[in-house]
Amino acid sequence: MKKIKITIIGSSIAGSSLAYLLARSNVNVRVYEQEKEKDVGKKLCANIITKTFIKFARKLGINPNKVIENKFKKAVLKFQNKEVIIPIKEYKLNREKFVNLLIKKAKQEGAKFFFKTKFISLKKKNKGYEITLKKSRKITEKTDIIVGADGATSEVAKKANLWQNRKLGLAIQIKSKKHKLKIKKQEYYIFLDKKYGYYSYIVPSKKYTVIGGGDYVENNPNKNFKNFLSFLKIKRGKKQAALVPAPKPIKTRKDNIFLIGDAACHARFSAGGIIPAIKASFALRDIITKNNYTSMKKLEKQVFLNSILSNVIKNFNDKDFSRLLEITSKNKKIKNLVTLRDEFSTKKFVDILLKNPKLIFSFIPMLNLKSLKYY
Repeated sequence: MKKIKITIIGSSIAGSSLAYLLARSNVNVRVYEQEKEKDVGKKLCANIITKTFIKFARKLGINPNKVIENKFKKAVLKFQNKEVIIPIKEYKLNREKFVNLLIKKAKQEGAKFFFKTKFISLKKKNKGYEITLKKSRKITEKTDIIVGADGATSEVAKKANLWQNRKLGLAIQIKSKKHKLKIKKQEYYIFLDKKYGYYSYIVPSKKYTVIGGGDYVENNPNKNFKNFLSFLKIKRGKKQAALVPAPKPIKTRKDNIFLIGDAACHARFSAGGIIPAIKASFALRDIITKNNYTSMKKLEKQVFLNSILSNVIKNFNDKDFSRLLEITSKNKKIKNLVTLRDEFSTKKFVDILLKNPKLIFSFIPMLNLKSLKYY
C-alpha cells in the first residue's frame, strides 16, 4: 500500500494495539502520549477480562499468561440481603504490564513513541493535517491520518468537533487488605444497590483487594462510594478517580480523523472498556489497510446494544434489581446473558429470548420508555 503517515494520540490499550497492528502492516506510525512512559497503563480499572482477551492477546503477539494475575471461577451478584452466584471463567489483567508489552512490541515493529508530549490542536492542511503538540515547547507535525485514542475526555474529539452529546461517569477505587466480607481469591463481588452508585465491586488481587465503584457524574458518585466504604467498614484508603465513558453510538470519524476506545465511547454496559478498545484497534486497522468496515460495524452494533442496556439499568429502582436477581437465580439462560459480557451481541440476546419466550415477559416490568429516553 502507499506509504502514509498516521499519528495516534494516546498510548494506552487502544493506541498501542493499533500502533502495533499498523506497524506490522508497514505503515508509518507515530504515537504521542502526554504521560511519562512509566505511568502509561496505570489507569483506574477493575481489569476483569473474559476468555475473549486470550484470543486477542495472542494476535497481538503477547503470551496472555504473562499479563494475567488472577483467575476467577465465580461472580457474586448482591442486592441488599439477596445474592446470586454465577459460575464464570474470567481473569484479572495486569493492565500496566500488558500496556508496557504492547508498547515494546509496537516499537519492535517500527512504531515511534513520544512521551510527555501533549496534543494541542489540529487543522486541515492540503490533503492531510497539521497538528500542534507541546513538550518543552510547541511543535508542529504533518500527518495523513489522525487517531484519537486519548481517553474519555478526548482532546482530539473536541478539536475535531466529534465530542457530541456523550455521557461520562466517575470511577473511584481504593486498594485495601481489610473489609468486612470474607472473599476467596477466585471470586469477585458486584453490588447492585443504587445507594452505592451505578455499580460497585470487590475484586481480589495477589497482594490486595480492589474496592471500587462508579456512577454518572451528576449522581454524586463520591457520596455513593463513601456509602459503599461505610458498608464495608473501611475508614481509610488512598482514593483514585478517573472519568469513564458510558457506551453510546456516536460519530467516530470525520474525514481522516478517527476515534477509538474510550475516546469513541467504545464501552460495555458493565462499564468495562478493555476488550472494546482492542476490538476497535483491529477494526480500524482493517479500515486503514484494507478499506474493510465489517469489524467496525459489528463493534458499533455491540456499543448500541450496550448503550440501551446501560440506560435500562441506569433507571432501575430497588424493585427492578430485586426482580432481576430473582429471575437470574431461577433461570440459567439469564445467567448466560449476564456472563456473555465481551461476547454479548444482539443476535445472542435475541436468540436466548426467542428460545425462551417466558423471559420476555419477565423483563417487561423492568423495561419502559423512560429507560430509552436518550434514544
